[in-house]
Amino acid sequence: MADNTVLSSGSGGNTIRTLDDGAIHWPVGAVAYASTVGTPDVLVIVTPTAGLPVQQQSGATFTVTGLAGTFPVTDSGGSLTVDAPVGTPVFIRLSDGTAAITALPVTDNGGSLTVDGTVSISGTVTVGSHAVTNAGTFAVQVDGAALTALQLIDNLVLLEDAAHVTGDPGMQALSVRKDAAAATSGTDGDYQSLITDATGRLWCNVSNTVTVTGLAGTFPVTDSGGSLTVDAPVGTPVFVRLSDGSAAITALPVTDNGGSLTVDGTVSISGTVTVGSHAVTNAGTFAVQVDGAALTALQLIDDAVSGTGFNISQINGTAVTMGNGASGTGVQRVTIANDSTGILAGVTTVTTVTTVGTLTGSGVAHDGADAGNPHKIGAKAESALSGITLVADGDRTDLYAGVDGVLIVRPHCNLEDVVQEMTTNTDGASTAFVSGLAAPGAGIRLYVKNVTLCNSSATFCTLDLRDGAAGSVLWTFPVPATGGVTHTFDPPLKLTANTALAFDASAATTTLTISVNGFKSKV
Repeated sequence: MADNTVLSSGSGGNTIRTLDDGAIHWPVGAVAYASTVGTPDVLVIVTPTAGLPVQQQSGATFTVTGLAGTFPVTDSGGSLTVDAPVGTPVFIRLSDGTAAITALPVTDNGGSLTVDGTVSISGTVTVGSHAVTNAGTFAVQVDGAALTALQLIDNLVLLEDAAHVTGDPGMQALSVRKDAAAATSGTDGDYQSLITDATGRLWCNVSNTVTVTGLAGTFPVTDSGGSLTVDAPVGTPVFVRLSDGSAAITALPVTDNGGSLTVDGTVSISGTVTVGSHAVTNAGTFAVQVDGAALTALQLIDDAVSGTGFNISQINGTAVTMGNGASGTGVQRVTIANDSTGILAGVTTVTTVTTVGTLTGSGVAHDGADAGNPHKIGAKAESALSGITLVADGDRTDLYAGVDGVLIVRPHCNLEDVVQEMTTNTDGASTAFVSGLAAPGAGIRLYVKNVTLCNSSATFCTLDLRDGAAGSVLWTFPVPATGGVTHTFDPPLKLTANTALAFDASAATTTLTISVNGFKSKV
């Protein structure tokens, strides 16, 4: 037999999920629930990762007991209230979302901080200016019978981690030994003793992880006699109500943790403040009312700060001279800023000027009336214009001269960019020049200036100048038999960048001689 069963197998019915144990088929089903009240057709199938939800009904109480582990408690994006039975404190670990909070910061929130009760500060306390009177309550040393009674009480208090000594006084809480957990009273609501095992360990209930969602109200959470940890996701605060075991804590005691406590702002203390022993000296700053000459001087300084200003008659003990004139003792020496738009009045010689914006003499604008004396200018020496970097349209550019100082003025180039080549042909095929008029390089063009053709055969032909051997025809010359032709291009004939000049005769000749010169340029 095999798993699954076909309904009405003779007519091809539906297949249902079954398990075959070798004898019979066991039907396999799924647990589902209605996701919305009133719409039973909308079902959600229960999976191992999403269990069957449980809803608390009005007046119902859930008691969940597990064998081991802890219960995760979330605030569901709101707040979480933790209550404790009277006399049994609940320990809460606070978190800022990323780590446990071990100390609570104290701040006055920019206003005032009120501390009720007794504050003990072992560090340094800074107290603002205030009146000191005999009003209030002063601590009185306790002695006599009262002191003896306090000492007897103190004998009952043992320090944490103190070594045990036989005969130590103290108060003990007794428990009932139960090797198996069991009730010690038979009526609900009666007092009963704590129960421990044979080793004195307190019996506690530890439950498995259970997630319970209720319709309304809150769920009481207990720490099972231990501690309760409440964590919150980063950026989502969890609100926890603290309790001292008998009532809610509405105010946190303030302590300096054995160091110092700094409070910014105004502190109002309605109780008793105990300040540890410390020296009282005249060190520090005391508020003193300013009057007389000191007040007048401060008011004059304030006039300058507020914008009224004040006059300076001397600098470094020397009378101040203002305005234009020669430099000297008591004369302001001013450095003109490099972005200044001012004018140097009366200045006839300037040693070094990095940038000049406007010259009133020879600095005449384009298309302005000529005036003043000319300035001597120079050109940039360049051995080959084909090697320079082109500027953008509208940019300022250098003037160029040959290395001999002669200004380069077209037509059409300096001597270093002149190109020429002479060759012969007999087959009439399209042929590219291979030396002076070969491809000049990336971004560089050939310009043809002069052409001379000589036909020594008895056959008339034409000759095309081409933009590369397979390129377009740029110019066609008639070449008579036993004759020739010479031509000068003005303006010069331009080729495509990085393309060789080629020639193409219309027919084979005994000998056709081609001579060409020109120049190269990046333009």
